[in-house]
Amino acid sequence: MNKYNKGTSTTQSKTYFDAFDDFSYVSNPVPDGAWSYGYTGTLGGDFNLYTTQSKSYQQHSSLPLRVWQGPGNYDPNVIKNDTGTDMYSHDGVFNPKSSYLHFHPGPRGEYSVIRWTCQTSGTYKVSAGFRSLRTINPPTTTDIHVLQNNASLFDGAINGFYVDGEKTYEGTLKLNIGDRIDFTVGYGDDKDYGYDSSGLKATIEKIDQ
Repeated sequence: MNKYNKGTSTTQSKTYFDAFDDFSYVSNPVPDGAWSYGYTGTLGGDFNLYTTQSKSYQQHSSLPLRVWQGPGNYDPNVIKNDTGTDMYSHDGVFNPKSSYLHFHPGPRGEYSVIRWTCQTSGTYKVSAGFRSLRTINPPTTTDIHVLQNNASLFDGAINGFYVDGEKTYEGTLKLNIGDRIDFTVGYGDDKDYGYDSSGLKATIEKIDQ
């Protein structure tokens, strides 16, 4: 459950942010402006908001998933399973009912980005877990990153399956209004975006009240 100062839910008083729980398929950025979804052509490059929203992922059209996606293709994208039930696609992608958003790089090397923008200056604890969402061959092969204002805080790679667990980042950061934290996935060293379904679990908490 989200935590708020004095029981309010205004942007200025909100102190706890969860990428999965706060996901919005109504607007991008989300209504309070903290989270937004988009893509970049290069790591840390110009950020382009996803403008296409759908109630299913075209590649897995039988699944009722909430999707923000790039122009002219279903990838890159950011996806949430908000059905309350774990879901599996026909080609072995696990879409959990909680915790992990699904995000996927694009065919021309686009990085899919889940961005958080600071609304209130202060000290924040940033936590992230990245993992493959694939359950059968072929494995996910992606590069993963956490950026602060386009500068790298964490760089890693996913090469495997959901059962292989998380690659994690945790940091305590002093942030000013407008500072950006980007959780980013690219298509990896093989430069092939196919079968690159990746999961992100991310929370950001203001710790100086």
